[in-house]
Amino acid sequence: FSPTLASITGYYGYIPGFIAGLLHMSLASNTGYLHGWMNLYNNGFTGGFVAAILVPLFNAYIKKETN
Repeated sequence: FSPTLASITGYYGYIPGFIAGLLHMSLASNTGYLHGWMNLYNNGFTGGFVAAILVPLFNAYIKKETN
């Protein structure tokens, strides 16, 4: 679980990382039926959904300074 969403926390900060973790936790318990309840794949599968949803939102609302 931690490597899946660690880059969101590292790039955007602790608050967006916490939001990503909460969303991952709530979705992980509800997406098992999509892949036959194979728990080995559940975290990566759900992490992909979370990243696909949150990264564009964070890019739109969190402005990072570039050098």
